[in-house]
Amino acid sequence: MNTKKSTDILWGTDPELFAVYQKNAVKFALPPYFFRKVLGVQASDDEKHPVFLENETWKLHEDGAAFEMAIHPSKNPRELFDNIHLCKLAAETTILKKFPEHVEPELQFLPTVGFEIERWKDEGDDFRMSTRFGCDPDRDAYNFDVESRDEDASAHPFRYGGGHIHWSGSKLSEEEPILATKCMSMSAGLATILYSDTPNLDKRRTYMYGKPGKYRIQRYGKNNPFGEEYANGMEYRTPSNRWASNWEIASKVFEWAEIGIRSLLEGGLGKVLLEEISQEVCDAIVQADQKVAGQLLGYIETKV
Repeated sequence: MNTKKSTDILWGTDPELFAVYQKNAVKFALPPYFFRKVLGVQASDDEKHPVFLENETWKLHEDGAAFEMAIHPSKNPRELFDNIHLCKLAAETTILKKFPEHVEPELQFLPTVGFEIERWKDEGDDFRMSTRFGCDPDRDAYNFDVESRDEDASAHPFRYGGGHIHWSGSKLSEEEPILATKCMSMSAGLATILYSDTPNLDKRRTYMYGKPGKYRIQRYGKNNPFGEEYANGMEYRTPSNRWASNWEIASKVFEWAEIGIRSLLEGGLGKVLLEEISQEVCDAIVQADQKVAGQLLGYIETKV
């Protein structure tokens, strides 16, 4: 597959992952709150996102019932992926291994995981961020009328993990963010479904997250470390975190993400394809239909 290149794309990500325990063969999330308040693990005093670990390459902080990583951006997707796993390893060796009686020995990139409602129902106000959905607003390129909602999830039996893809270095993405998002849905969005090894968990995640056109516009500023041409970017919020578990999945997702930007958006092919297959793309992502996702990507590949 050939892509049209100009400025290198700068990639970023903030994948969520779960500390997991099992009960009757069902996996449940052990919220970061429990590590701080009950097990005494040190974290920063940030009210919303206490930081557990941090260096110049990555940061691990609390995000509701999940741990979330902030990974230093890179022009090399493999470097980005490797840094994800360096952060994961650091968390496992310095935090999780201390508490084998409470949690499994590794953090897990699961699109959907159980949440034990009865266990947490009597926690106080400090626990409330573990029982909310949708605290920060995003946008939907396919449905302008849908607004992000802040939802009480205290009685909801699942939690969901995102693997959002950030990028900058594409001027047209800045100028046409809605079109850029739709082009990403026809590329990275379909790829995250086709190559996922947990499609049922991806489908369940669309209850609240994972709709095809979810995005945010990002402002990194002219003084960011990569220079003025990377001052503005975007975040495609549809993908689950599952690609971060395996380089074979991640490599395909980023290959298609670049095709989405270079060939579909900047090469002009996206507008043509949207007239043909827009609804099929949305349906395949919402239903986590791997057969249709594969057919659509195969068709797109013949046009690139």
